[in-house]
Amino acid sequence: MKKFLHKLRAKTAHWSVVLIIGVVWLILQLYLTRMLSGLGMSKIVRLQTTLSMDVFTDILKIWDDQGLLNLYYRHFYFDFIYPVVYSMLIVALLSKLFDLNNLKAGFNYLLLLPLTAAFFDLIENSSHLMFLSNLGKTKSVVLFSGIVSNMKWMLIFISLLIIFILTLRLIRLMFTSKET
Repeated sequence: MKKFLHKLRAKTAHWSVVLIIGVVWLILQLYLTRMLSGLGMSKIVRLQTTLSMDVFTDILKIWDDQGLLNLYYRHFYFDFIYPVVYSMLIVALLSKLFDLNNLKAGFNYLLLLPLTAAFFDLIENSSHLMFLSNLGKTKSVVLFSGIVSNMKWMLIFISLLIIFILTLRLIRLMFTSKET
């Protein structure tokens, strides 16, 4: 694992990598946002994070009544790619910030946070598809999916918080080095 994380950091800790993955992420983000805008972002987040089968099925029923359920199905074509892209963008940003902040290899384990979030996201997507194909028969899938989704969001939040803290640390280091 150490060797893998070391190689991952070395390969992704470049502004060119951050830029390329960032552009791909932005294109996917804009496309998915536009595609899903008719569903209502608050409903999508609620669907992802709920632990209640009633809430899950109520949202799906609303979309079905509005003729939008097919749109939700179609978004999965891109939503299985999206976690890979956002996790690699976060990995690249963390790797670059680790290098700029002169952090030791021990910090490489933090690269597992966005990778694990992406894994959870893929499980969440698979769970939603499984539920949709067995509508009403898989109450435990909604609970499982909700737990995995909430864990995904927590790991993404922690990863972004680390990026924020390392950016602030880098800015502070740049200003203190100018003063000396």
